[in-house]
Amino acid sequence: MSSTRFPALPNELYLGLLSHCSLKVLVALKGVCREWRRLVPIADIPPDRHALLEFYLYLIDSGYFLLTRSWILDNIKFFDHEAYLASLVEQGAILPEAFKLWITEWPAKAAIPWFLSNEDPNSDNDISAPPWHLKDTPPYNSILQEVFTQAVLDEAEVDNTYSAEDAVQLEENDSTDDAVDKDNSGYTEDKDSDSAEDTDDDI
Repeated sequence: MSSTRFPALPNELYLGLLSHCSLKVLVALKGVCREWRRLVPIADIPPDRHALLEFYLYLIDSGYFLLTRSWILDNIKFFDHEAYLASLVEQGAILPEAFKLWITEWPAKAAIPWFLSNEDPNSDNDISAPPWHLKDTPPYNSILQEVFTQAVLDEAEVDNTYSAEDAVQLEENDSTDDAVDKDNSGYTEDKDSDSAEDTDDDI
């Protein structure tokens, strides 16, 4: 029985092909063989897609991921991704490329059904609601909160354009504002007190 093998092509060609693959294809290729698993991480994948791939691999490594799959498969709702994005644009939304990539390429069976911890526990129909009816509800924030908190910190570090002098000036402005607020607060209390006395006189 003969085995089917890919032709022996230069690694550079394979890496070039991988750079154009979608997220789902990249995930599938990592399960083909040891050679593909070696090539996928070093391919020149666009940053947003590479970030999604890393997040996917991080997510499926967690035991919590498997605990939620039965609920996902029972409650998954398919929709027209392109139509959804088009409707957001029609409403005036400016969509980041990373968001569009998430909507169009993230595997449906790897859907994340919740992000917030204050959802309505009585909601059984909303795909965004946590699976309160599961026997063992996983502590979902342990994964997502770590990932998204780090993303926020990274973005803040990139956007931090304040110099040391700016920080000092901001602190001085805050101190001045606090002093003004304190003075105004006292003035308001006196004024309220006078109003109360006038009301007593009227009664």
